[in-house]
Amino acid sequence: SKTRWLSLGGDLAHQQQFFPTADRKDRTLRGAILLDEHRGECRVTSDAGSDWTCSNIGRPGHAQYGIADVPGRWDNFGYGCVACGPEESIGEGTLVLQPGDIISWNPKPRGYEAIPDGESVTLNWEGGYVVSIEGGALADEYRAHMASFGDPESYGIGHWGWGTHEDSDPSYTGHWHHNHIGSLLYNIGINYAHGLGGKEV
Repeated sequence: SKTRWLSLGGDLAHQQQFFPTADRKDRTLRGAILLDEHRGECRVTSDAGSDWTCSNIGRPGHAQYGIADVPGRWDNFGYGCVACGPEESIGEGTLVLQPGDIISWNPKPRGYEAIPDGESVTLNWEGGYVVSIEGGALADEYRAHMASFGDPESYGIGHWGWGTHEDSDPSYTGHWHHNHIGSLLYNIGINYAHGLGGKEV
């Protein structure tokens, strides 16, 4: 399709703050090219105990920089992030979400929620799926939330990437959680279209 698609959201002040820039577009496209040029195993580790791998073999790098500037382009206005839809059957190890990391409750009974001090949520992965969720009270709530969908595919790897937006705002969590420069993003359950390379493309 040659249709261009651009989602415009948020209030005017944030639209002005997040307005696309040439530098952000360039930085984000370089990230997508990096994923294209280095397809293979991707590994994430952290001091909190994360040690997680996926594979982007055969999967294109995807860039969102807030402009639908070419035919067939899909984007969100004011965004800045790089992502890909990893191989569905490869997602192994552990991701430890710690205070300050953000959970997006979807459907959103609570919206976007930063993990508070004293809490953590550990996601254990095998074969591209979350197989267990460990931690304290918040982990218990998240486990119940995920189970409420009643669908094993809810636990699968959707997309993975990082933020490239240099002027994201922590008070505007819906933008911050997906775009803040240097942050990592993980989507669980949705794997389709938009150039991410998921199995339904």
